[in-house]
Amino acid sequence: MKKINILSVLTLLCFFAASCTEEIHRDQIYPSVSSYTFNSDGETFALEVTAVGESSGEWEYSGGDDSWLTIERTETGLNLTASANETLEFRETTITLTYGIASADVKISQLSSKFDGSFVELSMNDYGDNIVFSINSKFAAGCPTFEKDNEVWGTPKIVNMETGETTVFESAFNHTGARAISDDGRYVSTIVGSIGCDLYIDGVSTEISLPTGYENPVIEGFSSDGSIWVGYCKVSDGYAYHPVKWLNGEPRILDMPQTDMQGENYFQGTMARGCSADGSIIYGSEFDTRGLCMWDEEGLHFVAEETAVADTTWYEYMGMQIPVPTPHYLQKDANRTGISPNGKYICAQWEGSTAAAYNTETEELVIYSGYQAQGVDNNGNVFGTGAVNIADSPDSPSVGVAEWLQSNYGVIVTGEKYLLRISDDGKRMCGWTKHTNSSNVSAFSGWYYVE
Repeated sequence: MKKINILSVLTLLCFFAASCTEEIHRDQIYPSVSSYTFNSDGETFALEVTAVGESSGEWEYSGGDDSWLTIERTETGLNLTASANETLEFRETTITLTYGIASADVKISQLSSKFDGSFVELSMNDYGDNIVFSINSKFAAGCPTFEKDNEVWGTPKIVNMETGETTVFESAFNHTGARAISDDGRYVSTIVGSIGCDLYIDGVSTEISLPTGYENPVIEGFSSDGSIWVGYCKVSDGYAYHPVKWLNGEPRILDMPQTDMQGENYFQGTMARGCSADGSIIYGSEFDTRGLCMWDEEGLHFVAEETAVADTTWYEYMGMQIPVPTPHYLQKDANRTGISPNGKYICAQWEGSTAAAYNTETEELVIYSGYQAQGVDNNGNVFGTGAVNIADSPDSPSVGVAEWLQSNYGVIVTGEKYLLRISDDGKRMCGWTKHTNSSNVSAFSGWYYVE
C-alpha cells in the first residue's frame, strides 16, 4: 500500500487508522482538520494532508479564494495564509483535496473586521484530541503527540486563553490526554496510559494522596483556584470505585448511594466528575446504572433516585403477567463539563438521551425536547451535541450552536461546533470542533472565544 505525505505529528493516528484497512474505499485522503477559522488580522495555518491508497501520482487540491487566501503546497500538506480582512463581511471558501477516487473538503473562513474579541482554533496537531477547559474558560489543556524511540509519545500542554501564552510540561510518562485544569492553570490532571492519572502543580508532577486502603486516584475536576480537586479511586482489596474530594491536597472519601437505580448492589461503584467554580457543589454518578449524584455541604444527594418517576413494565412468564418496577431517572455519563460555574445547574440525560437540567438550589428538574447534555451555563441553558437547549423554552426544539452564539453573543463560528463552557461573565466560551473522515471516524479539536 502506497503512502504519501506522512503526518509529521502523529496526533491524528487513531483518527485515521480505522480507515486504512478498508477494502471498499482503497484510496483515502485525510486533512488534519475539516474546517478552520482565521481571525480578521490574518495569519498562516499549516494544513496537514495524508493520502493512502493504490492510486499512482500525487494528491491534488482545488478551490479556495485567491482574493484573500494564499495556498502554498508543502512536503506535509498546504500552508494557508489569509490576508487581513478589513471589510465588514465574513469570508468563506472551500478547498477540495483529491487522491484517486477519494476526496475531502476543508471549509475555510475568516472573521470580519467588526468582530470583537479573539477566536482561536486549537488544532489536534498542537493539542491532541478532546481538549479540556477550566470551569470559567480561562485555560485549556491537551496532550500533543510526537515520535519518541519509534513510539507515539504524548506530553501535557496548556494555553492561557486570555493571553495566548502556552506551556509544555516535561514528563517521564506517556500521556494520552488531559482530564482537567484549574482557572489559574496551576493545577492540571492528565491521563497516563489508558486509565492512569498524573497531577501537575506549577508544572511539576506531584503525588496524589489517598487514605490507607485506597489506590489508583484519578482527578476529574478542579475548583477555580485549584484548592479543591474531585475524582475517584479504588479500594485496595476490591473492585468498586469510590468518589473523592481533596481539600488543599488532603483526601476525603465521599458517601455513595446504598444501591444503584435498579436496587442492586454495586459492581463498579461511584465516581465524582466535576465541581462548581468554588468547589461547593460536586456531581458524578453511580457507574453501574449511571444514576446522577450530587454532593454539597450537607453530603450526598442521590438526585437520580430523588427525581425518578416510577413506572411498571409487565412481562409474561408461564402464562402470567409479572409486574416489574421500571424507574425513569436522570443519568450521567463520564462527562467533566456537566455543571455551571456557579453550581446552580447540573446537566444530565433523562432516560439516557433527552437533555435535562437539575437546579441544585430549588431541586427543580427541567426536561428539554433536545438530545444529549454536555455542558450548562449559569442560566440553565444546556449544551447538547451541536445544539443548545434554551432554559426559557424547554419544550421548543433545540437551536444550533452557531445560530445561538451569533444571536446571543455576536460570535460567528463555522464547522460542526460543540459548545462546552461559558464563563460567569459571558466573556469567554469554549468547546470542540468535530472532524469526520470519509469512513465516518470522528475526532475533536478545540476552540475558544475571548471578548
